[in-house]
Amino acid sequence: MTVSLHPRLPAPSRAALLLDFDGTLIDIAPRPELVVVPDDLPPSLLALRERLGDALAVISGRPVAQIDALLPGIAYAAAGEHGGAYRIEPDAKLHRPGLPHAPDTWLALAEAAVAAYPGAFIERKTHGFVLHYHAAPAAEAELREGARAILGAHPDFVVMPRAWRGRSSRRPPTRVLPCAC
Repeated sequence: MTVSLHPRLPAPSRAALLLDFDGTLIDIAPRPELVVVPDDLPPSLLALRERLGDALAVISGRPVAQIDALLPGIAYAAAGEHGGAYRIEPDAKLHRPGLPHAPDTWLALAEAAVAAYPGAFIERKTHGFVLHYHAAPAAEAELREGARAILGAHPDFVVMPRAWRGRSSRRPPTRVLPCAC
């Protein structure tokens, strides 16, 4: 018999965990390609996945292929690209909801905006982009407003400033992503 650890929580054999990658499973890095996966993380996640009967998913703004490359064989299910792609089991087909893509003109305007601030950079996503300015904190307000100006009143996209949790001195990025609003 499996006993729940808390009266409102299901037993581990009846639970599922969806774990965020950047900033939760691994530390935020100065650039997305510089992340380091601690050596003890993959075996810990694999043991957790086993205990949960494979009910472990990793979610991220990264492409699912990057999640799989950084945590090979770990995530049973995965969602990436801020919901723009997901798979429900290993080796399953990647599902892609019909989200719009940011126009090339927006990306060009965003590239020009970050070029004015050394240390700021744009991270292109499948459907949108992220403006990173933690190395150029003076750029935060202008880049956030610039992102809003680039979008205008477009009904299918939203500017999403990331919640700053106060755990780090790094400034959170601003995301421009499609929404189902």
